[in-house]
Amino acid sequence: MQMCGDMEGSVLIEQRLQRRIWWGVSIGVSYLVTWWMFVLQGQTGFSLWDEGFLWYGVQRIVQGDLPIRDFFAYDVGRYLWLALGMTIWGDTGLVAFRFGLATMQIVVLMSALLLFRRTALSLWAIPIVSLVISLWAWPAYRMPDVMIVVVAVAALTVMQRYAHWTGFVLGMGILYGLATILVGDMRKHIAFFVFGMLVVAVSWLLRRRHWRQVLAWLGDGLMGLGIGVLPLLGFALAQPEFGAQYWEHMVVGFLQRETANIPLPYPWVWSVAWSGNAYGWLIGLLFTAFVLAGPLWLGWLWWRSWQRVAPNPIVLASVGMIPPYITYVLSRADLAHLTQGMVLVVLAWIALAVEWQRWRRWLALSGVVVVSVLVMLPAQPWWECRYAVECRVVRINADEIHIPGPIADEIDLIQQFGDRFLQEDGQVYITPFWPGAYSVLNTRSPVWEIYAIWPRDERFQQQEIDRLEAAKPAAVLLKKEGLDGAEERRFRNTHSMMYEYLRKQYRPVPNFTLLPGYTIMERRN
Repeated sequence: MQMCGDMEGSVLIEQRLQRRIWWGVSIGVSYLVTWWMFVLQGQTGFSLWDEGFLWYGVQRIVQGDLPIRDFFAYDVGRYLWLALGMTIWGDTGLVAFRFGLATMQIVVLMSALLLFRRTALSLWAIPIVSLVISLWAWPAYRMPDVMIVVVAVAALTVMQRYAHWTGFVLGMGILYGLATILVGDMRKHIAFFVFGMLVVAVSWLLRRRHWRQVLAWLGDGLMGLGIGVLPLLGFALAQPEFGAQYWEHMVVGFLQRETANIPLPYPWVWSVAWSGNAYGWLIGLLFTAFVLAGPLWLGWLWWRSWQRVAPNPIVLASVGMIPPYITYVLSRADLAHLTQGMVLVVLAWIALAVEWQRWRRWLALSGVVVVSVLVMLPAQPWWECRYAVECRVVRINADEIHIPGPIADEIDLIQQFGDRFLQEDGQVYITPFWPGAYSVLNTRSPVWEIYAIWPRDERFQQQEIDRLEAAKPAAVLLKKEGLDGAEERRFRNTHSMMYEYLRKQYRPVPNFTLLPGYTIMERRN
């Protein structure tokens, strides 16, 4: 008896030691991989469009403005997180902004790795898995969206493993609801999470689990979500102007537009020319496989459930959210939108692979690594500057950034424009889709809509004209081309009233070096 007790004690001690080693390795690898990528890419590349949109908002919140109330923005939470990162770094520059994104990457990697703590994934595979997930967490300014994907998988996995414990299910719902506020784009992510819960519920019903238990589980999860998002409602009530703007633009405006993105043609593999475009063909193959194989994978899991075979919780949680992410990818078919859905595929594939026999397991993991490197390595900013395009160093505020030539030329234009027209305590107007230009100049937009790509009605345009009248910006920098080169998306067509106002109140500036497709105007009087 004494010997049995000693053996049980030694087993418990060994399990605790293994658990602590796993935690330690996961945390250490997450920090090291994030630090390495930050050093490698923290001063490389820049997008005046989407990255500038987020960077501007973080700068403004540091200066005391409030997202949505004072400027067009995502939900509030991600700005608060990144503003804290800027405060820790000590300035509001681009590198400080990316430091905040790096802290999110640490959470992404730690959450993903801890999903596999109870699997057969060996410790030495942790760095490989971390690098693969880091490659797909691209572009870096979409790290908040990648983080919420991983948190959703983790929450759904825990909700399956502890389905009979109401506290766990309710707590995970609350945690995820809070995470959607913290990370942003709450409406989309909650809808996708609820879809994932329904997929799990269907799987359980197919395995003949009692419907009352399933409904109770759904009810606990949905109640947790409702409790989790209550802080946003409380904030909206405490800030009536924020609440009114949120309702008008984030709810009603979203429903009127039907989509938050401007569509692009879908790159089906059969529509992409193979000759001389191997990388483009590979991207097309990935898009096609994601759309076609995702629902088939889910169908297979449900079929196995019907046969009373319990799916791996990580696989079911990940694959269960692929269908709504297909709609997201279809809304704007570019690599930046595909990567979030591919994070789900990678998590599910790794979870499935670690259950296989040794040689099949490493063959499957090797396949993930090869595909990830072939697809995502050429997309990384440091690879682009080193092997694909010619980059040069541009000083943006206090930071020196390596930027591809065409974008560097645009920044030169913005800085020349600011040097000539932006006076102390003055303002300039830059439109329609260069929100990062305000961050480069470290100034405030005179209007609410910093990303003017959707058609607006006369009431909205009049409000913006009133803001321009109040601010009286000294000059205007207007990009004449529409988004994706579409004529109907040119500013003069999407914002015709504002365009006419600018024509009347401003005149073209002679003898100013311009890039093709831009107009600079100064105020007439």
